[in-house]
Amino acid sequence: MAAKETIVWVCDVCGAESPDSMEIQTRQIIVDGRGAEAEACETCWAGILGAFALFAKSARLLPLRTPKLRGAKSIPGSAWRFTSHALIRCGERGLDPVEIVAAIEAPTIVRPGRASDQEIRERGSVKAVVVPDRGVVVTVARKGEEDDALSEVS
Repeated sequence: MAAKETIVWVCDVCGAESPDSMEIQTRQIIVDGRGAEAEACETCWAGILGAFALFAKSARLLPLRTPKLRGAKSIPGSAWRFTSHALIRCGERGLDPVEIVAAIEAPTIVRPGRASDQEIRERGSVKAVVVPDRGVVVTVARKGEEDDALSEVS
């Protein structure tokens, strides 16, 4: 015998119900370093964003945090330095640092990274997260492979 189930989304703020997950969505917010997650309808979420907008309008902008890059290793014949993480990823993924440097210096695609000073540079099947101002390679991958620093930007 066949059974039919209906999932009903409920707004945690006002209690409104909807069978459509587009009207009520799981939302996340972080205030003073403490994160919270709840289901909120469009009306409630607009109210939360409106309250934040009033605060943000007169607030000072905080600088974006950038990761500390200590102990990056130089590659002979290149101005680029690799973090320990990037070198480990090279070994795990069978990537030659020379191949990475070639992709970094002549990329076909350049896009912003997670941190304000990072870029993702791609060429062929190779991609790397770099900090160009400091000449540091943060992590590397082949296209189609998952990597924490790369996947959050994609």
